[in-house]
Amino acid sequence: MTCIEPLLAKVTKQASPRLLSNGFVCWLVHSQPLPISFLQTLTDIGGWSLAEESSQTLWFFPSSEVMLGLARLYNWARLHPMATSVTVFEGSLIVDDKLGQSLKVKSELHSLCVELPKRLVVRVSARMRELGRTLTGLSFKQVQNPDGLLGDWFELEGSEQVSVSYKLNWLWVIRPQGTRQDKTFTKGWRAYYDRLEAIFQQYKVSYLLAEDLNLVLRVTSPRVMGALTSELLGMIDDKENPAWPCKYMAVEMGDQPFTPDFASKVRYVVDSLESNALHLPLATIFQIADSRIAPVDSRASMDNSKLSDLFQVRFHSSKSGRRRGSLNVFLPTSLISGGESPCFYCGLRSHQPRKCPTRMLQSGNVQVTDMIRFARMDLDTLPGILAGIEKQVAPDVIRGLNALLGEKSDPGMVVRSMFEVNMICQLRMMASVWRAKGKEWPRGIEDQRPQSEAQLWEALEALRTGSRERAMEKVDHVVLGSPKNYQPRVLLGFMAMERDEFKRAIGFWEEAESLAYTSLQRSYIQLLQGRLREITGDYPEAIRLYGRALAESPRFSPARYRQAVCLIKSGYLNEAQALIRELIKDNPDYFSTVLLDTELEGGRSHLLSDLWEIWEDARARSSEVIGVVEHLPDLLAKWLPSDHDAYNMFHVRIEDLNSYAGVNNYASMAKLLRGTIAIRADIQTRVKKDIKELANRRSVIRERLKKIQREASWFPFPSMLGSFTKLFNACGEGVSLIGHLDLYVPDKFRQGHEAMRQAEQNLDKLEKKLLFLQGVRNGILFLLLSGKYLLIFEIIALLLAGGVSLGLYYLAPDQVILGRNLRQERWLILNITLIFFSFLAFVATAIKAASNFETYKNEILDKGD
Repeated sequence: MTCIEPLLAKVTKQASPRLLSNGFVCWLVHSQPLPISFLQTLTDIGGWSLAEESSQTLWFFPSSEVMLGLARLYNWARLHPMATSVTVFEGSLIVDDKLGQSLKVKSELHSLCVELPKRLVVRVSARMRELGRTLTGLSFKQVQNPDGLLGDWFELEGSEQVSVSYKLNWLWVIRPQGTRQDKTFTKGWRAYYDRLEAIFQQYKVSYLLAEDLNLVLRVTSPRVMGALTSELLGMIDDKENPAWPCKYMAVEMGDQPFTPDFASKVRYVVDSLESNALHLPLATIFQIADSRIAPVDSRASMDNSKLSDLFQVRFHSSKSGRRRGSLNVFLPTSLISGGESPCFYCGLRSHQPRKCPTRMLQSGNVQVTDMIRFARMDLDTLPGILAGIEKQVAPDVIRGLNALLGEKSDPGMVVRSMFEVNMICQLRMMASVWRAKGKEWPRGIEDQRPQSEAQLWEALEALRTGSRERAMEKVDHVVLGSPKNYQPRVLLGFMAMERDEFKRAIGFWEEAESLAYTSLQRSYIQLLQGRLREITGDYPEAIRLYGRALAESPRFSPARYRQAVCLIKSGYLNEAQALIRELIKDNPDYFSTVLLDTELEGGRSHLLSDLWEIWEDARARSSEVIGVVEHLPDLLAKWLPSDHDAYNMFHVRIEDLNSYAGVNNYASMAKLLRGTIAIRADIQTRVKKDIKELANRRSVIRERLKKIQREASWFPFPSMLGSFTKLFNACGEGVSLIGHLDLYVPDKFRQGHEAMRQAEQNLDKLEKKLLFLQGVRNGILFLLLSGKYLLIFEIIALLLAGGVSLGLYYLAPDQVILGRNLRQERWLILNITLIFFSFLAFVATAIKAASNFETYKNEILDKGD
């Protein structure tokens, strides 16, 4: 007796359901290997194997047409007897988040066992019998609990009237991307079409050329379906001979006719698909059962909950020799879907620009944005947050978003971060550009000037509140008062855009561009023109305008990101991925931008896979650095003392960096890695700079000590130099110690810093003491010098006084002057002349001593040296 329990144990594991599909389980027990034709029949009617052992196999069928196939096998077994038991009952297929399969069946079926019959016996449950009654050519015979089966079971028998026409077929649509009139498109598509045609002929696939150069294919067997899928995947993955960008979709044919009109019927579905990716029903991917092909969760939002929903397929990791994965982050369906064109301001399809919630948002600190806060969010919690946002906004998108924008919760922060993805095109950024003092992106926007032109700002506020007439009135006043001002033209362009007057909006912005006077302003206005082309579907022109903005401001990264988005919308995923990788390399916040961008539905699964690879690479590199991050405070304390002038600056940077530690988010990890490397490098740079400064300061102190020693070398009272000499020797020892230390060793570096600090303190004390010593010394030297000159000048004064008095005595006539006779008053004349010339001697001594003091002092000090 064979029991089903071992097989069910393989496929009834616990799993978090991604989707659930009710269907039918077919349990085959056989004594010999089943013929290939037998298994092919089961595949042709839509089943696939879930588990197998040497003598039993478990299959799942999503449709009740399984009984038609079993009836055909029953008729075939009449001519080809085979000892096989087939038991069919209800079951549910559970697909988890990683697209793994498991089964859910009634608990009593776990004990199901059967004996091998001598012929093919097909037993079905009571529910299967009810469904089979509607099918022609089937009959059922009740059995009385054979082989231990519980409940009502019936044996299926088929007649010659059984329909054999049921068979799975698929219709494909292949739509080339690009402008049909472009010569590059004509050449590229023609070459790729020839390659496709060769594959169609090889596998005998019927195809039709439909309108707009679309191809419609019909595939009539799972075997050909698997082969065609592998061939197309191979061409898409071929880097040396790349495929032309196309959109690929396959669906079960059902009642659809094989005509060229099929491509136009499903155009709305194909438009939402990613380029260069095969989109098949999940059931078809399971039916192909090719070990090289793996399904990929390609949701652009939280949709896809049925086996018939379209999923992408890619080659399994083992084929390319490297791991593959994807981030399971899917945006709320309400924010992805909608009947409007993408909003100019935010990209959502749920509203028109004049109703966009972002119009009321004010420009804040560009260095502390919600996108930066989002980098600190654990991405494991993000799917739950997004699911909560979907519940809140689904009834009324605009009202729900407005409510969330005012919340300080995680859902509110996520919604505000979503709206920052395209902040460059919103009114709040226009206000920031108006007030920008700088001339270049991105630094130029950080320094803001006060508001001017009150009427202009009143016009902006009127536009935000919906008062268009008042806004126009205010703008007209500004234009009349400042005809050469670019600002009102920018606002007029937004007003025209909201009225869907796109040509007028472009005209206003072109005029504003001609009046702008900085590259920041011109590149911003060029980006607005590109955005308007983008939302109207003119992607080549949008890319060109974004390129002009980049040429004007090479570091204007939002323009490069918008180029990448346009490339994705045009089908050039590889080129877009290369741009996005560069952006993420320069700024990790672009990783979060890609996760939250609602306009990337045309390439979301490719990007999520690419982001997964970027994150895996970062994880590998982080293992080398993460320990260093934890020891940054120790590294700082090891090199720099707490009183170092750069210590607090590094400490603040490390504290800010620690806020990213332990967060399961690429942006946090990348900032942590970059910040760690930068801080380590900056600390080493500062150490090298300090070592150089220590050498310079040491040289300065040595020169100053030499001057102090020279100044203090001639001092008449040695007993007064005790404390001075002690300080001088301590300062000299500190300077000498620095010269002998290996400053590239942390302990020696800190010792050198401490020695330099102490030497400079001692030097300050020395210089204060030196002032007193210099005063005493200079006073004594001046007295000595003055005494020398006074003696000389006094001798000269005596001689002059004597000579003058004698001359007056002998040479002057004998006469009376002022009542006195000069001949008789010769002593009085001598005294007067002596006093006079002595005074002159004192004056001459002062002048001579003062003028020669420095020279005399230097001579004395030089002798002391």
